[in-house]
Amino acid sequence: MKLILALVAALISLPATSADYSEQKELYMANQAGGDVVLTLEPCAIEEARKLGFENRTYATVAGGKIQEEGCWISPSINGAPNVPGMTIIPLVNVWYSGIILPFEQNLFTPQPNTVAVKGNI
Repeated sequence: MKLILALVAALISLPATSADYSEQKELYMANQAGGDVVLTLEPCAIEEARKLGFENRTYATVAGGKIQEEGCWISPSINGAPNVPGMTIIPLVNVWYSGIILPFEQNLFTPQPNTVAVKGNI
């Protein structure tokens, strides 16, 4: 839920005068394929993922922007998480692709597509 609020806040804060950003509805994280993992506000269309609580659509692209994988995502709330001495709670985005759930740190996603792949992601 926090990521959805952050995504909405990021979208609202983008300059309305820029044609490139006025319709922004996605967050991006570079992947090893030279593309991005893209989080959208569109509803998840995959029944199996929706049954597991994944609410929104995600997709992964390769270099050039071609969609390689469709999936769904959710960002679990950290409200009420126990305070354990010596441990830090890291807000995550859980991405569901073909029955596999991949966790990513929320701070890896940005409002702009990445142009350089980051080693170690997807």
